[in-house]
Parts: sequence; C-alpha cells; structure tokens
Amino acid sequence: QHDELPICTDRAIQIYQQAREKIRDDTYLLYMIGNVYTQEKNYDSALVYLNKASDKNPHETQILFSLGSVYERKGEFDQSVAIFERLLRIDSTSAPALNYLGYMFAEKGIRLEESLDMIRRALESDPNNTAYLDSYGWVLFRMGRLEEAEIQIKRALEVVNTDSIIHEHLGDIYQAQGRIED
Repeated sequence: QHDELPICTDRAIQIYQQAREKIRDDTYLLYMIGNVYTQEKNYDSALVYLNKASDKNPHETQILFSLGSVYERKGEFDQSVAIFERLLRIDSTSAPALNYLGYMFAEKGIRLEESLDMIRRALESDPNNTAYLDSYGWVLFRMGRLEEAEIQIKRALEVVNTDSIIHEHLGDIYQAQGRIED
C-alpha cells in the first residue's frame, strides 16, 4: 500500500490540475495542490502553489498557515515568522497560528515572553488542546521555569499519553531538574 502513495499523489495532482482548467477561481485548488506536495515533503513545489494561492487571496488565513508551516519545515525561519505575523495581523485570535509561532520561538529560545503570551492566548480558546499544553510547557521549560513546565506537560499527557514528543519534553524537564531516574 505504501508503494501506491506516489501514484495516488500524482493522480491527485493531475485531477486538481484538470479542475483548475475548468473553473474561474482556482485559489482553493492551488491551495490543495500545495498541501499534496507538503504531505509528500516536496516543499519547493508546495511553496510554488501555496504562494500562487496566497497571491490570489492574500487575506486567507488557511492558506497563510500552510505557507508559514512549509517555510518552517523547509528551514526558512525568518520567512515563516513573516508569514505567521502577517496571518496574525489579519486574525489576532487564530489559536493554531499563535501556538505554531509561539512554539517556533520557544524552539529557537527567542522572544520567550512573547511566545508565552501567544501560547497562553491559544490555550484560552482551547484549554485542553494537547499541542497547546505541550507548547506552553515547552516555553516555560525554555524560560527555566521547570516546575511550571512539568505541570503543563503532565496536563498534556493526561489528555494524550501516546505522543512521543510530549514524553520527550517531560524527559528533558526531568533531566534539567537532575531527576535522571524519572
């Protein structure tokens, strides 16, 4: 079944391309083609289509979110930040964007106060979101607030106990606390 994935992907792109020829506004199809390329980790092609979609509809936050995340995955941090900041100027309450950008800052160890505020705002809209809880714990960890970080990471694990990244974050906290046995 895994061997069939590229054929399915090629077929999906072919169908989307055919549909583009038949409709006037192909923004959504450009977005979908970009997402297919993203799933295949073909970030250069994804960026071509997502940028075309964004050019046609520069205020569509869903497109901007995908565009920002592809730039981040491609390692183009500054470009990703610019896209997410643009998205947040359009919709300052977008919890997914607040969390994504806040986590990016936490990973780099920069703008940590701003990161904490962004993730806190994301959590206000969805207090039991595992990703947001993990991000909040992670930024607290990066700030050296280990006890608070541990509480947030454990809250995330209460919701979903199978996420290896959250377990890794808890292990990092324990290590920083000198709790090697834990």
